[in-house]
Amino acid sequence: KDTQPPVIRRMLARAVGAEGSGGASSGGDAARNAKLVTLETGASAPAGRREILGEIFDLREDVRFAWTLAPYSIALAVDGVEQRRITLDSLSVVEGRMIVGGSGLSRAELYAAEGFLRCGILELHPGAMHLLLTARDYAGNTGTRELTLTVTE
Repeated sequence: KDTQPPVIRRMLARAVGAEGSGGASSGGDAARNAKLVTLETGASAPAGRREILGEIFDLREDVRFAWTLAPYSIALAVDGVEQRRITLDSLSVVEGRMIVGGSGLSRAELYAAEGFLRCGILELHPGAMHLLLTARDYAGNTGTRELTLTVTE
């Protein structure tokens, strides 16, 4: 029986451009080459569009070595309002593309080159922002990482 929650080791952010101009959703080089910044409680970040990434995985409990698995689902909330939910429950082929779950995203679009899950793109506005990242495994175990970020002009 699986009793261990998924691990959310780190949350990161990187600046992204406008849609279609190299932003993460378009998979452009500008987004891939933008500097990754670790998000921690009390940290500050400049206002603007940021892609939120998570180092998220689940571990098999029936083996004696670290065997990482993808979580069943992830959700990103800002100030108590869910911004994005992705369920990694299936693979399908749509118009010749392999799609993960109901996300409409390919594996390459869902995972950043660094191996982090792309959790969503947020517009950061000046002030305090409370971020909550939740990962759930197929057995229903839940792991969370939350932080309050100060966004500057």
